[in-house]
Amino acid sequence: MKPYYKYLILLLFLCVGPWDRALAQAISQPDVFFRGDWVLPVATNHSVIHTPRSSGPEAKTTFLVDPFSPVVAPAEGRLLYKGPINSFETGFVLLHPGNLFSIVSSPIDWERSDQLSPGDPVVKGQFLAAVRGGSFGAYLGRRPVIWRVFDGVDKVFSGVQDWDRFLGTAKAKQAGLSSSDDLLKGVLSGRELNTKQLLNLGTVQFNWGEDNLDTAVVTLEGKEILLVDLIQNAMLLAGGLHDVTVTSGRIFKTVKRQTIVVTAAGTHVQWLGKTSSGDVHISRSEFLPGAAAASERIAAKPVPSGLAAVAAVLPSALLPCSDGVDQVNCVKPSAQADTGQDQARQLALADAAARQADAERLAEQVRLMAEKAETERTAAVGAKAARDAADAQADEARVAGEQAQARRDVEARANLAEQARARAEAESSALREQLAKAQEAAASLAQARLAEQARAKAQADAAAATAASAGLAVLAQQAKADAQTTVYANRRALVI
Repeated sequence: MKPYYKYLILLLFLCVGPWDRALAQAISQPDVFFRGDWVLPVATNHSVIHTPRSSGPEAKTTFLVDPFSPVVAPAEGRLLYKGPINSFETGFVLLHPGNLFSIVSSPIDWERSDQLSPGDPVVKGQFLAAVRGGSFGAYLGRRPVIWRVFDGVDKVFSGVQDWDRFLGTAKAKQAGLSSSDDLLKGVLSGRELNTKQLLNLGTVQFNWGEDNLDTAVVTLEGKEILLVDLIQNAMLLAGGLHDVTVTSGRIFKTVKRQTIVVTAAGTHVQWLGKTSSGDVHISRSEFLPGAAAASERIAAKPVPSGLAAVAAVLPSALLPCSDGVDQVNCVKPSAQADTGQDQARQLALADAAARQADAERLAEQVRLMAEKAETERTAAVGAKAARDAADAQADEARVAGEQAQARRDVEARANLAEQARARAEAESSALREQLAKAQEAAASLAQARLAEQARAKAQADAAAATAASAGLAVLAQQAKADAQTTVYANRRALVI
């Protein structure tokens, strides 16, 4: 018998009795057909999803995802609203068949969102937004995405196809609805469903009471979980059996592989401790019930009680004989050992063989389920990758078109600038020619003025010379006359 089944049997025996009701609720599975209508609201390639340690008992689910991770519609329906959800969150409100409302939100603004408008239909897995990139200190750099689902909401809200168009109508005024906040309050007043049960996700949390476990490495579903993640976060896993490997030791490594049971009704706390030889392993497990069952429609199958609930998902060879358990392959009560030690050994060998066979069958079923789930996840991831690639190509084409248009705009502006420069140069050349002509004209005018002034001065000088000559002539004439008078007088005096 494989060693981890010893711990599994011990866990089952511990669960019987005081945890009868909680275990029955934890083991009961949601209706498969209805659960198949839902997908994760975040696209991820990891089988282990991080969640805050304190979020296990909550009906809502908080996913901690990598930057730029896509956020998708968890089911088909219609987009009613997108924008602020409250003072801290922004997101989307979706209406699904059956009058169910989804609110997908985040306290961090989206990196980008799809061009959906309120009233548009959505399909399961359709892209809604991408979480913000860059650095963010909380949650070790991951981004929180919160998913809530509400049932039992007043039909006045489910009959609305578009909140923006509905507000302001006579029906909205009659119902006292004046803003999107009123509509959000109406949705939040409904019965909140356990979204973990919608997807059959259980919460796993690791604790330890010793301080010197820094050399231990926990591997869950083939993924190593860092110690800082174990301290700050819990993990979301699909309901079922999961292998946990704990590697410890500084020089000589010791590997402890154990199997844990995960259900969708609460948090499974795994306590890490050391053996007497110093090896780290899961020393004990606890179960903390979460929110109530999501809905009667989801948990449609009758819930068995006690050990019958365990028998619904585990082989009877791993259970003690009791009501509701197969009486042929179950573990016989210890009273049968009174028939003799040989018979007890034979029964023990037969029980061990039966448990081994059932364990192998269960492991094969789990493997087939895991392969199927992995195939479905791979197909979904491939389809999502194809859609993302198509979106990326469309974005690239749009960006290329915008860049081409920007280049054309730059070239057009450059041509206009060149034309303006040519016109400015032509106008400047024309102004320079006009200035040169004006300067030439001014120079000619100045020369003409100087010539006129010189001519006028020459004329004035000539006139003055003429006047002086005339004066001299008069004086000469007078002097001549005086001389003649003097000669005549002299001659007359001689005569006398």
